[in-house]
Amino acid sequence: MTGPDHSVKVTDIWKGMEGIYEKKLARAIGVSNFNAEQIQRIHSVAKVPVHNNQIELHLYFNQQKLVEECKKLNVSVTAYAPIGSPGRKDIIVGKFACRFGASLNPLENEAVVRLTKKYGKTPAQILLRHLIQREISVIPKSTNEKRLKENFEVKNLE
Repeated sequence: MTGPDHSVKVTDIWKGMEGIYEKKLARAIGVSNFNAEQIQRIHSVAKVPVHNNQIELHLYFNQQKLVEECKKLNVSVTAYAPIGSPGRKDIIVGKFACRFGASLNPLENEAVVRLTKKYGKTPAQILLRHLIQREISVIPKSTNEKRLKENFEVKNLE
C-alpha cells in the first residue's frame, strides 16, 4: 500500500466532476467528509457549485460550524450515522488500525429517552427527526425490516 498522491488537488478532481455534471451524467455533484476549508476552496473556483456534503453527523457529533458554512454556500448536508455508531468496532487490517474506543450511545441519551415517552416514538425516530428539523438529510443504516419502516415514520411526530 502506498501513501496518498499529493500531486492531485481537490480542485482538479472537482473540475472532472463538473465535466460529468455538464454532460448530464449526474443531476447533482457533491463531496463526502469535506471540512469547511475544503468546500470553500472548491467554491472559489467552481463553475458548478457543490450540491451536497455527506458527513458523519449525530447527537454527539453535531458539526454545527460545518453545517452553518454549508448553508451559507447553499450546500445541502446529508448525515450518515445519524443515530451514532453504537456498535462500531475497532478496525484492524494488517498493521493498520483504526481504534474508536468507547463512545456514548445517542439512543440512550436522557433527553432522547424522555422524548420517546412523550411522543410514543423510538429513540432512533427522535434522533432522525431532530436532524430533519435542522434541514439535514439523513441516511440511517439498518438491515432490520421493522426499523427500516420505523425510520419513515418520523414526519408525523408533532
